[in-house]
Amino acid sequence: MAAIPSQAVPDKPLRALAEHVLAFRTTGGNIPSGRISRGAELFRTKGQCLNCHRVNGEGRASAPDLTDVALVRDLQWLRRAVVEPQADVWETFGGYRWTISIPDNYLLVELTTKNGERISGSRLNEDPFAIQLRDGEGRIRSFFKKEVAEIRKHWGKSPMPSYRGVFSADELDDLVAYLASLRGLR
Repeated sequence: MAAIPSQAVPDKPLRALAEHVLAFRTTGGNIPSGRISRGAELFRTKGQCLNCHRVNGEGRASAPDLTDVALVRDLQWLRRAVVEPQADVWETFGGYRWTISIPDNYLLVELTTKNGERISGSRLNEDPFAIQLRDGEGRIRSFFKKEVAEIRKHWGKSPMPSYRGVFSADELDDLVAYLASLRGLR
């Protein structure tokens, strides 16, 4: 297919074409039973998920961006992530993937500098000399290990609370339906 400048195709017909093509995808019976619009509302209000996560540029970046989470996660994984957020967080490097993708390589780290500053966040990268993490404000921080007094790694832990008991069964279905709709289209 020949490349064409992005301004040559207006946004509205391009979105309509994308929705038409996406309608042909199959889910192998993995169809959400909830109401997507209600799930989106719960995500933003009762769940307060945008306090940590981002979707299409909205929200904070201290937790994984969920813009296209449904492209890489199925319904069961999404539901489990909401009610058991630590279930799929690795306990060792045994499942580590070089994709540098959170949550696949998620590791909660608490770091104390030699100056006494304490930082908690998700590790983004680490080598023998330095460590980089995203703190609770979503800022990327980098430290030389010679400047660090202590690094505590919390394998298998997630700062995300469980929403079991927060959402009713119907609300959970709606929330999961919304998450399952996040496929990168804006």
